[in-house]
Amino acid sequence: MSNRVVTSVLARCLLDSTFLDSLAADSRVALRDYDLGPDLRAMVESLDVDRVRWFAAFIAKVQHNFLWEAFPQTVRALKLHGIELEVFAAYLPLHLELRRRGDAGKEEKIGSFLSFLRDHLGAGREPASSSVLDVLAHEEAEWNVRCAIAACSPAATPAGPPSSYRSLALRRLVPAVRGALRVVRFGWDPTLVIAGLTRGRREPSRAAWRPHHAAYWGDLDSQSLRVFELDAVSAALLAEVDGRRSLRTVACRAAKAVGAMPAATATRALFAELADQGVVSLAVRRAH
Repeated sequence: MSNRVVTSVLARCLLDSTFLDSLAADSRVALRDYDLGPDLRAMVESLDVDRVRWFAAFIAKVQHNFLWEAFPQTVRALKLHGIELEVFAAYLPLHLELRRRGDAGKEEKIGSFLSFLRDHLGAGREPASSSVLDVLAHEEAEWNVRCAIAACSPAATPAGPPSSYRSLALRRLVPAVRGALRVVRFGWDPTLVIAGLTRGRREPSRAAWRPHHAAYWGDLDSQSLRVFELDAVSAALLAEVDGRRSLRTVACRAAKAVGAMPAATATRALFAELADQGVVSLAVRRAH
């Protein structure tokens, strides 16, 4: 009986982070409901709670091996920085809550972990947190776009506009993304950071510090992903496209992000080019 009780206590330590915290705070209070003899109670009370917590974190890490499929470089970065177990130890309460629910699918588990990891790294605990965050943002954008295009049928909107669209007033043109799109701002160039990670380099090179914007576009017709760089103004414009706003409204909203109203000719030229490439469609809003 006593062995079963001890096993039950240990199992609860691994499956209930709140109990583990209470055991660390006051073991006598945490164990008051367990029928333990003096010797077994003393043994359990002498447990190294930190070692138990790290073991629980290791189990959680193993249960997240699916992250390697879509986020291999993010996981590699955590390993190289030596914070992998620290991250999963901190994530343990959320992980165990999802497991207790029992109905969380793979996408929800990934979303939960990514949200936690952004906050954890954003706290700035590690010197290279910002570069790891940019690797995470890069892989997350790719993952989101691939999931979106896999869940949708091929686009029905035309690939590009007639050339006459280039001369229409901005208030009459309404852009809509064809497929899936994410616009991301980077401080580090994730491709250069990843190149270093694959060579076992923990700290990114100075050349990798390159603030820029990138658009991740998923083409529904070909089910392919394309990544292209944007300047700050183009990124702000594209980020405001929702399929309902006119180009004039898009430009007015983007102006708040860049601090100045984008030029009408440049705005029209940008979206005409994106339409020619199939990234957006342009519809003419009828005058009322």
